[in-house]
Amino acid sequence: MKFNYVKQEQKKGCVIACAAMVTNQTYQEVARWFAADLDADGVSLSHARAYVCDRGFAVVLTQAFASGDVTASNRRMLRPFADIHILRVLPCVDSEIGHALVMDQAGRIFDPEAEGEQDAESYYFVDQVLGFFGERKKEQK
Repeated sequence: MKFNYVKQEQKKGCVIACAAMVTNQTYQEVARWFAADLDADGVSLSHARAYVCDRGFAVVLTQAFASGDVTASNRRMLRPFADIHILRVLPCVDSEIGHALVMDQAGRIFDPEAEGEQDAESYYFVDQVLGFFGERKKEQK
């Protein structure tokens, strides 16, 4: 499944940009649906999941349970299993603040902060993967 890359426009707008990539919408179209200060607070991955599912996708959520081997855990979490994925990565294992990325069917990673394909090893810990299945349609106005 091809998608258009969307760059985040605000400091904490990574989830918005990822939802825009998955739903084939613009950053502004998605951001309008969320009453959040995207420079201060951001949007949770669970809200993005609901937003994407409301647009016709089915979702499977995988959650990492870190043992002592973060590398092995990341390898398991980075196996593509859906049409398109949103990943939540953490800077360290006990961090509560994450960053959202998109992964395609081939396992390529796209970061809304940095254009182009990214190296998965640039991110410390893959905490969650949302795998989305279904058709991407432009929302009717």
